Formats: sequence, C-alpha cells, structure tokens
Amino acid sequence: MLTSGHDQGRIATSIALDVMNGTNTSDIPVMMGAENRYVFDYRELQRFGPDLSSLPAGSRLVNLPYDLVIVDLTIPGGMGGLAAFQQMREVEPEVTGIVSSGYSTDPVNAEYRSYGFSGVIRKPYRLEDIPRIVGKLLKERRKRQIGEGGGQYPDGNLQD
Repeated sequence: MLTSGHDQGRIATSIALDVMNGTNTSDIPVMMGAENRYVFDYRELQRFGPDLSSLPAGSRLVNLPYDLVIVDLTIPGGMGGLAAFQQMREVEPEVTGIVSSGYSTDPVNAEYRSYGFSGVIRKPYRLEDIPRIVGKLLKERRKRQIGEGGGQYPDGNLQD
C-alpha cells in the first residue's frame, strides 16, 4: 500500500505558497491526522488474493491489466505496433489486441489471430467500425473473465 504523494504534494505546495505570499508561519494550522488517499498495486494484491471491495473507500488501484489495446503496425520512428503488442503481452498475457493498418497486404492484417490479436480495424476507419469492434471484443473478454471466476473489478470508487 502506498499513500498518494500527489495529494500530499498538493497540500505542501499550498502551504508553501501561503508562506511565500506573506502568511506568517504561526498562522498556518497544523494538520493532525490528515487523510491519505491509499494507492494499491493491483499486481501485488493479486499475489495475496484479497477481496478488492474490502479496500478503504477512496482507494486507487494502479497497474490494472489492460482491457484492450489498439495498435497501429507502422509507427514512424518507433518500434512498430506488432513489437509493442508483443511487449504488452509479456506483462499482461490476456490483453485483447486490435491491429490497425492502412497496408492491406501486410501479413499481420491478414492473419491477425496468428499474431495474438483478437481483431483488426483497417484504415481508413469508418466511425461506426470502432465502437462495434471494440464493444464486441470487450464483451467476449468479459465473458471469458466471468467464466474463469473473473469479474473481480469492483464498481465504486476504485479506479485506475
């Protein structure tokens, strides 16, 4: 468990600005028992298996697995979408991937499943294609998770 350095930094900055703007340090109230926003690492929690709904209210989860990524095969000056996706799979093997490319002759586009992708969106995009394909794949992913005893992400104030 971590506490939010961002929140603590925001409070310290506010106090520093007050002092710089002429507030006498003796006029600044001492904060006793300031509330922290707890931050939990999802991957570490998975090692111990607690029920995520039992985390303190207002907690934040980090390092949640990706639900879905869309990668473009060609990234100018970058490693490319296939290599990027392969690296993501090393960290999160169950990530659902959609390949995107304007090169219809690329073998990854034609044989996307053999490269580990679950779908393909060809360029140029039609606006209605994206939510249709993403929605379909997320629905399939959720069914697999529930079938595997998943559905472990609680609703409420836990967020990434």
